[in-house]
Parts: sequence; C-alpha cells; structure tokens
Amino acid sequence: KRGKGEGRWNEKRNKVISKVRYVVERTFGSIKLWFGGMKTRYKGLSKVHFQHLMEAIGYNLYRLPYLEVKVKGLIEEERA
Repeated sequence: KRGKGEGRWNEKRNKVISKVRYVVERTFGSIKLWFGGMKTRYKGLSKVHFQHLMEAIGYNLYRLPYLEVKVKGLIEEERA
C-alpha cells in the first residue's frame, strides 16, 4: 500500500524534499491564481518562455510591498 513501510531514511528524505517543494509549489500556485498561469497564449518555446518570465516578474512586483516591510523589519532588528 502507498506510504506504508517506507523506512526511516525515506521519511527523512521526504521531509527535506517537502520543505523545498513547499516554497516552489506555493510560488507556482500563486502565479496560477493571480495571473492565470499554466495557460499559454502563444505558440513557440521562446514566446511561451517570455510569457512565463513576465508572469514571474508580475509575481515579484505583486509581493514587493510585503518584501520591503520584511526587509525593513530585519534591518531595524539588527540595529537594535
């Protein structure tokens, strides 16, 4: 059966992988939700790649205010 008897090594390995996977999946999920990602408007690898880059830039710009607040908080903590 699935997930039974994997052993301790696989459990530790999966835990490490899941921490990285969480960050990546969250990012792609947000792009899909906010910008309609996963649907291509163009044909051709270079055009689809460009579309994905624009979605990634949009994602970063969308998160920019939060990131600025977070960085300012870290800087203030270091000064204190």
